[in-house]
Amino acid sequence: MKKYWFNLNPDTFVWKNRSNILLYNSATKISIEFNYSPELHSIIEKLSSLSNLYCIQIDQTELSVSNVKEFIDRIIKSNSGTLSEITNNQQRPIQFPPLLNLQCDRDKLKQDTSRSIGEKVITYLNHVDIYFNHQNNINLKKHIENLSKFLKPIPPNQHICFNIILNSASSFNGINTLINNLKDHNSSIILQIDSSLLKNISDKFNIPDDLRIKIIHNASRNEEVMYKALKNTKHIESKISWQFNIHSESEYYNCVSFIEKEQLDNTEIVPEYNGVNLAFFEENIFLNKEDLANPNLDKREVFAHQAMNTNNFGKIIIQSDGNIYSNKHIPPLGNLQNSLKEILTKEMYAGTSWFKIRDMEPCNNCIYQWLCPSPSDYEIEIGKPNLCHVRV
Repeated sequence: MKKYWFNLNPDTFVWKNRSNILLYNSATKISIEFNYSPELHSIIEKLSSLSNLYCIQIDQTELSVSNVKEFIDRIIKSNSGTLSEITNNQQRPIQFPPLLNLQCDRDKLKQDTSRSIGEKVITYLNHVDIYFNHQNNINLKKHIENLSKFLKPIPPNQHICFNIILNSASSFNGINTLINNLKDHNSSIILQIDSSLLKNISDKFNIPDDLRIKIIHNASRNEEVMYKALKNTKHIESKISWQFNIHSESEYYNCVSFIEKEQLDNTEIVPEYNGVNLAFFEENIFLNKEDLANPNLDKREVFAHQAMNTNNFGKIIIQSDGNIYSNKHIPPLGNLQNSLKEILTKEMYAGTSWFKIRDMEPCNNCIYQWLCPSPSDYEIEIGKPNLCHVRV
């Protein structure tokens, strides 16, 4: 009886639950789903055993089973594995399954007594949101000094995105001093301004050549606000990007029309949950099975979903009162009186933002668990752990 080596390629992931089996080829970005059966379960269990190194022996009898043959044929056709007849001189093929090995995994660092979890923690920082809203000049000066002192330990060659968020007209006070201090770092600086605060923007502060400005517009406002914002920024339009926060389909189409009519570049339309537009999210934002089956993720990105929150990892938020957060929806990690290392180490050890992954129900029973985007603020705001229409 003929016997064969059946092996999966090292870029192919395998996941299963009680009713389905999913293979995802991270090189070709192709996913294949199969209904559970005892025959396929046996094959998957053997392939998943590390001792088999993604290669098992199949004989002619097993190949004659229709669902096994279909399973193997589809895998070969998608370049996710191979089947080769065993000859006298043929060596067993060896493939290494895609296994996560994350150097900054906090469980590993906690167990390794030779290393401190904080020894390189600052290198993980990549994004800082700074809320800037001060009316008292004395407090403003002190706040900028505290900010500069807090951020000073960042290595000069480490790139950081600083996003300065202005939410009142008085916020322009001291903004140039803050920007100049942040320039000491290898950074990109974005000034995020509400569309209602743009009147005479050039008169409020000196706009550096390398500063980028993001205008946030709430699409539920009167259209007149949009046109006023556009008029007030014509002279600096090369520095501008737009973010339109929408709450309904009608707002979406209004924004698209405005963008096309005014020929705006660098635009982004962002859905915003307001407590009463769940139906809009369910219809337009929630993912379906087809979305999840075609995620266009490479191997590194799949690993990232398994280990960290790709929306939040490396980010902190500094509020105007000095409190510091890893996510705006959870309690603060500390304040500007703490050191940067203390804040980041606390998040690495016990935080619930950087490492919030889809390991909770119902996601942990879903075959698309690691193809799905990391949990976002939407889940917290809506109060639902999974924003999809997939039944598990």
